Amino acid sequence: EADEFRLFLFSNLFRMLYEVDSPERGHICDSLKQRYGELYTRCYVPDSDERLIRFQLRCNSRTPFINFLHVFQRFSLSCSTFDQFVNNDRMAVSSIGRAMAGDTAFMNYLSASLVSNIKSDSELPSLVL
Repeated sequence: EADEFRLFLFSNLFRMLYEVDSPERGHICDSLKQRYGELYTRCYVPDSDERLIRFQLRCNSRTPFINFLHVFQRFSLSCSTFDQFVNNDRMAVSSIGRAMAGDTAFMNYLSASLVSNIKSDSELPSLVL
C-alpha cells in the first residue's frame, strides 16, 4: 500500500512535468505570473502584456521551462527530500502543482530564469541614462 502511494505521487510529479496542458503545471505557471507579472510593467519591458501571454503559453506547454532539473535541484537539497516535502505539505498528495507553487525553494529556481529575461528585455537602463 505504501509503495502504491509513492507510485501515485511520482506519477503526479511526472504528469506535471511531461503532460501537455497539465493542470498541475498550470498552478505553478499561474503563481509565477501573479508574483512576477508586475515586474514586466515596473521594469518598462516593451509589449509586457504580449510577453506575459507568451510566457503563460510557454510555461503551460511541454517546453523545458519547468523541467526535471528544477525538481531534482529542489529535492536534492539535504534540508528536504521529496518524502519530507510530502509529509510536511499534505496538499502534495492531492495536488503536487499547488504544493510546488507554494514551495519557496522551487519557485526561486524558476523565478531566476524569468527575472533574468525581464532584466535583459527592460528598457529601464536606457530610460535612466
